[in-house]
Amino acid sequence: MKDRLGDLRVFTKDSEEDDFYSNMDEKELDHQAVVFDEECIIDQVFKEVQSTRQEIALLRMDVERLGVQNTRFLTSVRRIRFE
Repeated sequence: MKDRLGDLRVFTKDSEEDDFYSNMDEKELDHQAVVFDEECIIDQVFKEVQSTRQEIALLRMDVERLGVQNTRFLTSVRRIRFE
């Protein structure tokens, strides 16, 4: 039992430190906000996102169009093969 006394003391110290940090949530902390100096940065990011979304939409339309074209091509190849 004596050899476990040191472990118990270390465990007690660790749990006291954990209690200190867990009580920190209960204390009121200062709130801080991030303020951009220029909204230009946000506008630039917004425009880039819009451009990317538009590009994705165009790519989806191309994929659909190519899918239809591929189906038509395969149908015509089958007709030629069986004739």
